Amino acid sequence: MQMGSLKLTTTLGLATTLALGSTATALAQDSFPIVVPAYSHPNGGESADRNAVDDRDYGLRLDTGSGPQTFHFVDVSMTFFNPGQAFPDTIMARLEGTLAHLQSSDNGTTGYAAGSGLDAEDQQYRLEADFRLIGQSGDWNSADLPNENMLDELLASGNGKLTFSLFDFGLNPLFPPQEQVFDGPLDWDEYPGSDDAPNPGAFFITPRHRLSESAFPGEDWDVLAAAGWAEPSEDSGRHYTNDFLFTLGSPIPEPATASLLALGGLLWIRRR
Repeated sequence: MQMGSLKLTTTLGLATTLALGSTATALAQDSFPIVVPAYSHPNGGESADRNAVDDRDYGLRLDTGSGPQTFHFVDVSMTFFNPGQAFPDTIMARLEGTLAHLQSSDNGTTGYAAGSGLDAEDQQYRLEADFRLIGQSGDWNSADLPNENMLDELLASGNGKLTFSLFDFGLNPLFPPQEQVFDGPLDWDEYPGSDDAPNPGAFFITPRHRLSESAFPGEDWDVLAAAGWAEPSEDSGRHYTNDFLFTLGSPIPEPATASLLALGGLLWIRRR
């Protein structure tokens, strides 16, 4: 289960994933940029089992008049930056990677089907999302944001929120565009709010969002989850369910740290 254990991923010629079970920790953030893997959330309404990860789970939903349109996170990461002095248009975080449109096929049938899960026929897109105007809310009062300990502090806060008031993203087809099944726009931004009227509720990261203790018991589900409503670009309004909903794993180690991990030189202990 990809979210059942916090994971540390290294790239030393060959990718190695270490699932560290209940003693795993969020890696201490020593420097920026901080890069964390992002996964589809297991609580999506189109999932076969709302309480478990499966190949119908998604991290992005962009419904259209044709019905639900969901995208599974195939290989996605979120990067947090510390640019020093920040302005309203300064990029503070970026979400990028490969998505699969789950409604591209369902056992060979093209188009939407409620049981459609991840398969080789699903059309893939490159996601690039930029987040601006960082902030915080809830039971959490961190030092000046961003800071190297903010994700650990946020996870320990219980109900704190790391917020971004502005964001925009685009989907770039990794296949011939004329074959596209998804019938919605490819360029989006935050909802509610706009560049002229930023809203800190547009996008947030918080512990266990839509991962209740009763449905998802145990420390393995003590993870950060992200959510944010979107609308087609140019503030054209939101007419369907259009939103991010995904979870975050442990930060990916810096190359030097990755080398030590590959040699078995380090053990990470969960922070509580």
